[in-house]
Amino acid sequence: MEETLKIVDSENIVHWKLNSKQKSEKLIIFVHWLWWNINEHIFFNWYKFFNDKWFDTFRIDLYREINLTNNTIANQIKDLELTVNYFKDKYDEIYLIWHSLWWPTILLSDLSHIKKIVLRDPCLNTKMSLKDELKYSDHYIYVSWWMDIIIWDQMEQEILSIWDLNERLNNKVKLIYASNKKLFAELSKMDIEYDFVKDSDHPFRNEWNLEELFEKTFNYLQ
Repeated sequence: MEETLKIVDSENIVHWKLNSKQKSEKLIIFVHWLWWNINEHIFFNWYKFFNDKWFDTFRIDLYREINLTNNTIANQIKDLELTVNYFKDKYDEIYLIWHSLWWPTILLSDLSHIKKIVLRDPCLNTKMSLKDELKYSDHYIYVSWWMDIIIWDQMEQEILSIWDLNERLNNKVKLIYASNKKLFAELSKMDIEYDFVKDSDHPFRNEWNLEELFEKTFNYLQ
């Protein structure tokens, strides 16, 4: 069963998809930082897998393409906390799964109601400057990765001012990376649970990569 929910407070609206095979006491919130939407394969296939494992799932993205002036990390934190507060009395356990590179929104949020977190192929150091990634035109600021992603000047300042948040990684968090041998030495020095999906790319596009990613995530959450 799929249900579109509109979660509202005085300033923010989160309006995305709840999927449930059967009423569960466990909810997974899937989050993507910027440009993908809730119907991309890495969202859409995930909810099917976890519904079959008796988790309810809620899919949101944080890219406010309609109103870029509100597309800030501060508002992303509000959106995420608004979502968690909406569900915290409806489920016994809430989990977060975050996809993609830069994840301060998670670690700067109130995580007191979150049981476990999986970060999928994030950058390792949030203090890493994205200054070289930021591009400037006459009318807007953008990040050019697989596509051009427009951001507002407030988010630019937030990106450039974030400190190293690795100290906030704890036993609630697991990192699962696409193949990246360069990270192994650095990860092995950290007191954090991590894993790799062999021969995968960042979006985990191959079916066998997705299946391995699903299983590694499920084994950690259960």
